[in-house]
This record gives sequence, C-alpha cells and structure tokens, in this order.
Amino acid sequence: MAAAQIELERCSLLGDCTQTRELRQPLLANRVYTESDIIAAKKYKTGVTRDAVVATALELTRQHGLYGWSVRDLVRTLGTATSVVYTKVGGKDALCEAVVEHIFTTRELIVTDDTLSWQEWFSRTLLTLRDELVHYPGVAKWLTLHGGPTFPGVVERLHHGLEKLHAAGFGDNSVSVFAALMTTAMNTITMSDERLSHEDDGPRDHSHIVDRLSRAGDESTAVQGFREFSEGFAGRPEESDARRREYFTLVITTMITGFAHQGDGMRTNRPN
Repeated sequence: MAAAQIELERCSLLGDCTQTRELRQPLLANRVYTESDIIAAKKYKTGVTRDAVVATALELTRQHGLYGWSVRDLVRTLGTATSVVYTKVGGKDALCEAVVEHIFTTRELIVTDDTLSWQEWFSRTLLTLRDELVHYPGVAKWLTLHGGPTFPGVVERLHHGLEKLHAAGFGDNSVSVFAALMTTAMNTITMSDERLSHEDDGPRDHSHIVDRLSRAGDESTAVQGFREFSEGFAGRPEESDARRREYFTLVITTMITGFAHQGDGMRTNRPN
C-alpha cells in the first residue's frame, strides 16, 4: 500500500494524475490508496495531443461560443488533467488563439483571386468569413480585439485586399479603408453572436421588439417599417439566419459603395 501512496503522490506532483477534487486533496494518513486509484489517476493523460486539445476546444466553441467555455470544461470533455492542457497549448488566452488560428489555417476563408476588383474581393472575402464565423460565436469578437487573423500564411492572403486598395488609388488611406471594412464586418457578426449567446436569445429579443412596437399603437409608416424589419429576425432559426446574412450583406455593400464614391477626398492617387 505504501508503494501505491508514493506513486500517487509522484504523479500528482508531476501533473499526471486526475483532476478530480478527491484525488487532488493532500494524502490523508488514514486513507488507503489502492492500485485502482493509481490507474484512475494516470489514465487521463494517455493519448492526448495538442491537436486533440485544439479540436475539442473548437467543438466547445461551436457549441457554446469562444467565451462560453472554461479550461475546466475542456479538461472535463477531454478526460485529461489541467496540466496536460497547459503543457500542450496553454491557458484560456492561448487556447482561444489556437482555435482562431485553426479556423483560419484549415479553411479557405481569404479570397486570393487576382482578377477581382477591390469591391469584389471585399464582398466575397467578408461574406465567406461571415458564413464560417457564425458557426463559432465569439471568434469575430476575438478578431476585433486582437487586430485580426495575424497568423503565418493568413496575413499574406490579407495583403491581396490591401494591394487592391493601393491599386485602386487609395494610397495612404488604404489601411484605414481595409480596417474599417474588416472591423465593421466583425462587429456586425459579433452583434448577432451576442444576441444568440444565451439559449438563442436573439429571436426572443426581436419578438419582444415586435410586441413593443405593436403595443405602441403607432401605425405610422416608420413604425410599421421597424416592425416588419424586426419580424424578419424573429422567425425560425433558418429564417432569422437568412435575414442576418441579408443585413450583413447590406452593411458591407453600403460601405464598399460609399468608399468607391469618396472621390479625391479619399483617394490619394487615382489609377490611370
């Protein structure tokens, strides 16, 4: 029995043992640790790789949002020890970055077609990003707070958009236009993520808006318009998602059109 107790203490110090509350407590003098305790304590680390940690974090993000799960949730889902997660990837900040990097480096999200105009490039790229990121709530918010997907191989793809703006004559304003379009796109996605972050609260919230507008008793064209607009977001999930996509497209198209008509006030060197 003494050997079992020594082994359990050893694996605890090395971070090899289970993270259950019972076995993390100091060894008790009157507690008899059996060989089954040792097996249970050591089995959690077996076969857990960095890829497995990131893949599980990605799935938790899909289900609960990037900010809706904790390291403890990840450890419990993996059936491993906290020390394993920290060793393979790191804490929550590192895990979030790993999830975002995985999304951008394993999917074709940034358009690289050199034949597209800058307007077409941003329209396609931002809509492609939107259609992917809505499945992983919180990622758009992370991108806004961390300066975008600055990962090796991804930054080079983003340069396509910046180069197109330079070629279109935006000159020194190219970075500002790029940032404005990207930030607006991510913020629009984040707004939807926030509404849906608590048990699909988005449709219920829009339904509440519709009810308030109906009770107001104002039948003006403006109120009717707002009510009809909100009703589009309050339907079944597939209907409300289609409405959010339509709204996203409207926002981005309007911004692109606005920049395209800025004239000399925005463009510092017009192409010949």
